[in-house]
Amino acid sequence: MQETMQQPVKRGWSWQKELIMANRTGVTHKSTRPDLANEDAHDLMPPWLAAIVPALFATEHEFDPVVYVKLFMPDAGWMWYITEYDPIGRQALGFVRGQEELVYFALDDLATVRGPMGLAIERELLWQPTPLSRVRCGELR
Repeated sequence: MQETMQQPVKRGWSWQKELIMANRTGVTHKSTRPDLANEDAHDLMPPWLAAIVPALFATEHEFDPVVYVKLFMPDAGWMWYITEYDPIGRQALGFVRGQEELVYFALDDLATVRGPMGLAIERELLWQPTPLSRVRCGELR
């Protein structure tokens, strides 16, 4: 009689990144995400993260696409939730809290924006990939 060995349950961000890359490309890809202490919140789309976010138009037929990146203005209520990204043109598609709709925007433009107190837009370093429906309904901010 053969015994089947159960796979251990994998948890955490690094496993999610492997799964996401496996689903998108058929090949697993280990990210080179830096240690959280060494991350720069003002780097709106570092290369390791750009490798994970689907290309523009890749999720247009998905009912509930995944939000991979959250950007926010610390001194105002604006937030950008990115679902797709083009690393060459640095263009993104995402839900914008403040406009309450999906729009295309340029990360280079966002990098120049300052809030009322002069603060730059930042990336939420602890953000986990989340279905867009949870963001839209206000469950996650």
